[in-house]
Amino acid sequence: MKKKDFSAMKSYQEKFIKGAMINGCQDREDALSIWKKIESWSGYGFNIAHSASYVQVALWQTVLKMLCPLEFYVGILQYPKNKKYLKVIYKDLVKHNIEMVMPNVNYSGQDFHIKNNNIIWSLSGSKYVGKEVAKDIGLNAPYKGIADLVERVPSANKRAIDALISIGAFSDFGSNSDAAKEYYEVCRKTTLPAEFDVKDDLYWEKKFIYYMGFSTKSFEELYGDKIAKYGRLDTYQDFVDARIRADLKMGGIITFFKKIQSKRGPMAIVKMECDLESVTVVLWSSFFDGNPLSNMSEDELEGRPVFVFGERSTDPQGKDQIQVGDPHQQVFELI
Repeated sequence: MKKKDFSAMKSYQEKFIKGAMINGCQDREDALSIWKKIESWSGYGFNIAHSASYVQVALWQTVLKMLCPLEFYVGILQYPKNKKYLKVIYKDLVKHNIEMVMPNVNYSGQDFHIKNNNIIWSLSGSKYVGKEVAKDIGLNAPYKGIADLVERVPSANKRAIDALISIGAFSDFGSNSDAAKEYYEVCRKTTLPAEFDVKDDLYWEKKFIYYMGFSTKSFEELYGDKIAKYGRLDTYQDFVDARIRADLKMGGIITFFKKIQSKRGPMAIVKMECDLESVTVVLWSSFFDGNPLSNMSEDELEGRPVFVFGERSTDPQGKDQIQVGDPHQQVFELI
């Protein structure tokens, strides 16, 4: 049986019924009853041994997570489904108040590990830093400066160094711009690119998010000065707990923006990240049509911080969302 391929299963129905009647079934109804039991199994069936094995593994993991949380998390961090999954694990670490140290060339390497009851993040947790480069950096640590690392770790190419600078992995030697200045002007004997000659902390946090896939700072920490005028913002938990049609004020980072042409005019479906969770926002045509945002491309909008004042609702499948439809009372504006 091909799991979940119902059309393939259906093609065998008549053949099975005819064979069953030849081999002992008294009538078509008996054969059809047996067929339906087999067909339901093809939807999603587990044999007992398979189910028991899953339960056993789940039990082991639960005990390990309770009794040895650091070791448990290091294990799943070391072997994630992909680098994007690290964000999911990071979110759980924050939820359980487990201390972490982000990548640093002097005490990080290829593997996630534990030191002084902290989880030390692997260098290869960043985009463009491969396991071999991370391993070489870890084996040769510590370093006196970025020039020392470049000399002793020839496998660390420009792309990897740029990523390490952007995530603050050279913080022992000064700011990100200081590290970039040493790398480009001393090691590469060239002019410092404009993208690295920046002192703004928010700029570097955005670079960190790009390479690591998550932020270690809350929305309020990042945009406190810019969102003060809105007053207290609702949290993700406030969103979950709110009743239908309740007003919500939230801030987040746009992770997905799709324009749709509906019968009533252009509208948009937005996903924004708030408290490391995803919140869906629907901009109805009554709000979106004619709004300056409608003239911006989806690529321009993704990654931008936004403030939303809208109404709690659910979609046709019952999933939670915020809807914005009244251009006079509700708000969706870039920060």
